[in-house]
Amino acid sequence: MQQKQNVPVERSEEMDSLFPKLWPCEVEVETAAGEIYKHRVDIAKGDPLSPLSDVERVGKFRGCADGVLPPSQIDGIVAAVNHLEDIDDLRPITELLISAKKIT
Repeated sequence: MQQKQNVPVERSEEMDSLFPKLWPCEVEVETAAGEIYKHRVDIAKGDPLSPLSDVERVGKFRGCADGVLPPSQIDGIVAAVNHLEDIDDLRPITELLISAKKIT
C-alpha cells in the first residue's frame, strides 16, 4: 500500500504582491528520484483573461453533467447552447435543464 504524503502549502510575498491584479499559483513537485518540476500560472484557465476554448467549455460541462443527466439530455443542452443566437424561445432549453433526474 502506498504511503500518504503531506502536501505543504506556503505563502509567497512575491505572489501576494501580484494579487488582486493576478491570481498566481506555483506548484513544485519532487519525484521519488529527486527530480524537481515547477510550474507557475498567473491567470487560471477559465478566468476572463484566460477563457476556456469551446472544446474545453463543452468538455467541462459534459464532465460535470455526466452521471446527473442522461447523455441524450446533455447532447441536447450542448446543441441548444451552441445555437442560442438562433433560438426565439428558451423554454425548450429550460425544460432540458429542469427535468434533470439523477441516474442510479
